[in-house]
Formats: sequence, structure tokens, C-alpha cells
Amino acid sequence: MPPVATTLIFAIYAIPLLLALLTLGSLSDRVGRRGILTVGSVALSVSLLMFWAADSFLLLLAARALQGLAAGLLVPVLNAMMVDHEPSRWLGAAALANTVAPMAGLGLGALTAAGLLDLPGIDAGTIFLLLAAVFPLLAATAWTSPTPPVLPGDAGPDPRARRVSAATRRRIIVSVAPAII
Repeated sequence: MPPVATTLIFAIYAIPLLLALLTLGSLSDRVGRRGILTVGSVALSVSLLMFWAADSFLLLLAARALQGLAAGLLVPVLNAMMVDHEPSRWLGAAALANTVAPMAGLGLGALTAAGLLDLPGIDAGTIFLLLAAVFPLLAATAWTSPTPPVLPGDAGPDPRARRVSAATRRRIIVSVAPAII
């Protein structure tokens, strides 16, 4: 596969990810955490099965795009669930976990996959199948945990939410954008 094709496969992820974050990021506040977590996990599993079965450039693009959409659903709902279950004696723990968890997960995932690939009889296809089976199981555990009630539209803002001025938001975005990019 030419390098430009590999680049496109990696880059396509960002478009559905950003669209989902911008348009669906707060969906779990309105319809509940468990359903969004389940839909995102199933979408992620389907994308992994698509990677496993991929025999063409277009299927790889579609798998990666679906993976971006799934991440755009999962990241906000998982972050919200951490905040929902933050112990009152550890205020700020959810913010710290939400900051550290994505990068730690990426690093740990890469190291784990590399370690598994070193084992005899394990190939990338096996890892895709293993992960495709694991994500719905993880989503199922959400159905066993308590969930806060869905707030009606007129319930008002979350009292824990902090209002940040537009100027402050722009300054923060401009300062972190280079690191994110």
C-alpha cells in the first residue's frame, strides 16, 4: 500500500471523530449514559471486525471512519461517567483521570498489542477479534453500575459546571492546539 494511502487511512479518523464530538458529545446528558456507551462500543467492535476482514483500501477507510465515530461517542460518555461517579472526598479526581486516561490508554494499548504480537500464533487479526469481543463486554458492565437520572431539558445547568468566558476559552484553545495537532 502506498504511503499516501496509509496516511489517508490514519487521517480519515479525525473527521467523524470531530463531527461526533461537536454534534453528539452531550447526547448522553439527554438520553442517558448506558445507551450511548453501548452504541459506541458496538460501533467500535464493528470497526474492529471491518479491520479484521479488510481486503481493500475502501474497507480500511470505512473501518477507520467508523472507529473515529465510535471514539467520538465513547470519549464524552466515558468522561461524563467518571464525573458522575467521582467521590465527593476526591474532587478533581475525575478531571485528572479524564486528562490522563486517553494517553495512558493509547500507550498501554500499543504496548499490549506489541507484546501479544510477539507471542507465537498471535497475529493482528487475532488482536482485532479479541478487541471486538472485549468492547461489548465492557459496555455490558455499565449496565450493572448505578446511573444518575437523565435531567429534563428545563432542569437548568449542572451546579458543578463552571462558566468560562469566551476570551478565556479562545486563549486556552490557542495555547493547547499545537500540542493536540
